[in-house]
Amino acid sequence: MAMDRNYNVVFENRVDFPFWEGLGQGVVRMQRCDKCSKWIWPAEWRCGECGSWDLHWEEVEGTGTVNAWERTHYNFVPAFKDMLPYVNVLVELPHA
Repeated sequence: MAMDRNYNVVFENRVDFPFWEGLGQGVVRMQRCDKCSKWIWPAEWRCGECGSWDLHWEEVEGTGTVNAWERTHYNFVPAFKDMLPYVNVLVELPHA
């Protein structure tokens, strides 16, 4: 499922590709279930709430509250070692 985030795969084939593509275009897209309307993050192929495979990406307002952040220097995921250091941010998006 979403484990493809941890391996070297074709970027366009990753489950979270629409999120990163949106950021590159200056917009925030979040995944949402068509059946139960639950917001999903991290991105998945299937809704963990209702089991539906019918998911879509919805543009949301790009402002929120930063609850935590950290700069990562350790190589937790070997596929990302060339990106070190990088920043992880936990943001509450009020519209998602």
